[in-house]
Amino acid sequence: MIHTPTQFVEANGIRFAHRRFGKPDGVPLVFNLHFTGTMDHWDPAVTDGLATEREVILFNNPGVLSSSGEANAVSFIKALGLPKVDVLGFSIGGFIAQEIALQAPDLVRRLVLVGTGPRGGEGMATLTPEAQEIFGATYDDPDHLWLHVHFTHSEKSQAAGREFLKRFRLRTENRDPEVNEKAAPAQIEAIGKWGAPQEKPLEYLKSICQPALVVNGGKDVIIYSVNSFILQQHLPNAQLIIYPDANHGSQYQYPELFVKHVSLFLDATMPNRRQRPSRSRGRIIPSRSSAMHIVSSSTSQDALSPIHYKGDCAYYSIPLGGERSINAVWTYEEPYAAVAAIKDHVAFYPDRVGAIEERPSG
Repeated sequence: MIHTPTQFVEANGIRFAHRRFGKPDGVPLVFNLHFTGTMDHWDPAVTDGLATEREVILFNNPGVLSSSGEANAVSFIKALGLPKVDVLGFSIGGFIAQEIALQAPDLVRRLVLVGTGPRGGEGMATLTPEAQEIFGATYDDPDHLWLHVHFTHSEKSQAAGREFLKRFRLRTENRDPEVNEKAAPAQIEAIGKWGAPQEKPLEYLKSICQPALVVNGGKDVIIYSVNSFILQQHLPNAQLIIYPDANHGSQYQYPELFVKHVSLFLDATMPNRRQRPSRSRGRIIPSRSSAMHIVSSSTSQDALSPIHYKGDCAYYSIPLGGERSINAVWTYEEPYAAVAAIKDHVAFYPDRVGAIEERPSG
């Protein structure tokens, strides 16, 4: 990304700036920007890491400021002549990613939703009080804003933030200009429209049937972390990863781990979402891919064995599945109150369960 030239393509009368890099084969991954972001706000450790196995496409979407954001994004993708893409959306870019999947479902193969939330989400009608304080403050170095947006106050998180800022500025030539002063108010208005209370705000999520990976930090104060759980619970085919001691930019605090998790998700063979539910010990296995994970604070960047979302759980293996299906299924015996809805359900790794069928309990 550091040396990738900026290209331009026109669609719907808009001149889109974009950068393409990585392996040109396979399904490309299109990134959608966060609040007041530009292409240079992406972390090279994330974009370049993902580009080792696929083509990555970054672009500036003028429509993120208005209700036409998803239409512009779809037009941009089609202008590149791409028949199928994976879509990653971060923060307000996650709103756009959801809309792309709704408006052009045949165009989107899989979704990665990072630090984002659903329509009418918790605390999303306006900027959160924490976000208002962070964005309203002044900083000796303007880049230090992102230490507060993306990282927690802990020493470990702030150290990761300082490393992120070093990577953030690695591109020194042909950087994007910063967004103008009109961008922030317009984007705040768009956020308010998305997050405003409405009747049955989550109903639309049932129509997003693509496999989705939802990622966030456990201490996101920009778009509260609970909204990621809400997304996972209401999307038909979603998984959730929560990183510890991480704020809005959890992927920048754990870039290597994030790249590995996203790569596993994008490369995995997904079960058929139309399969009927199964039962184990009298509990129904949801027909959707409902795996939920949290990465322990002791987990190293190289570890790929997440600890499941908060609560006591029991693991089960599927003998017929062989080694691949060891500890493939787990039940939440005593979940914490915040996630009480998962009690009496069974979850499973979608890439370890080859088929699902309904059988009588007992």
